[in-house]
Amino acid sequence: KMMETTNWHWFIYSFIGLICMIINTIILKKELTKRKSEKITYASQSLKIWPIMCIISGLLLSFNGFVYFFPGFCYVTYQLNFIFLCLQIVSMGYFQLSRLHYCFAQTKVHTNKGYSKTLFIFMYFLGSLIILFAIFGVWIISKTEYCAINDRYEYVYKFTQVVQQTRYHKIWDRMVVISISLYMIWDVSTLILYIIKLLTFRKLKFDQEVIYKRIKSIYNKVIVLTLVYEFWFIIIFNMDYFDYVHDDHDSLWPILSVIMSYSVFLMQQHNQREYIGFIKLLY
Repeated sequence: KMMETTNWHWFIYSFIGLICMIINTIILKKELTKRKSEKITYASQSLKIWPIMCIISGLLLSFNGFVYFFPGFCYVTYQLNFIFLCLQIVSMGYFQLSRLHYCFAQTKVHTNKGYSKTLFIFMYFLGSLIILFAIFGVWIISKTEYCAINDRYEYVYKFTQVVQQTRYHKIWDRMVVISISLYMIWDVSTLILYIIKLLTFRKLKFDQEVIYKRIKSIYNKVIVLTLVYEFWFIIIFNMDYFDYVHDDHDSLWPILSVIMSYSVFLMQQHNQREYIGFIKLLY
């Protein structure tokens, strides 16, 4: 079955992707420039790598949104959209877990009341499952057989469904619901782990007062920014999944990519000045 957009909707979606791509590029450039000029040192490689991976995934997601309808690109953009989205949210989650591990793992010297190694392994395993669901859902269940912009400037496309038509929508809906539900449980669980430690913070003993203040600052920042991007994630997912925007073409996910890229940018200690400016805007 051939499906079409109107002659201007695909252009608007591409324009949104272009703007988001430019913003993500600016965020990435600013982050790399700061790292180079300030000669920042990191407590672990994971704290260094995952923020960059999150921003790069956001840049790829927005670029994918820009070329979503372009001839040639459109054969893979539908599949890549969901994969890049999952890569970004998992990169964000891994960065937060790395922070949590650095501050409150039993193997660390800051406190002997941290979380166990088994818990961190399990949380990293859940993040890997999200990526596996994304790859399985978009590459195995269906593929784009035809896509183009016709003489009337309408975008047309056709999917080849590996499973039967009657089963396709049920399977795909379940894959989406399972993936998003798994992500929400995973991310909220990480947030709860932060909140638990924040609530019990004063009962813990630290060797130095400066460590106490630094960890508390990190926790407050992570909790605020997580609530911000989770709020927009829920809104955008509902608008896209329940088709509140005209045509189901994942047009709003590039916007989320900017929100998450800027969130992980602000979470890092060397961007404290930008975070303070962001907090002032909220209040």
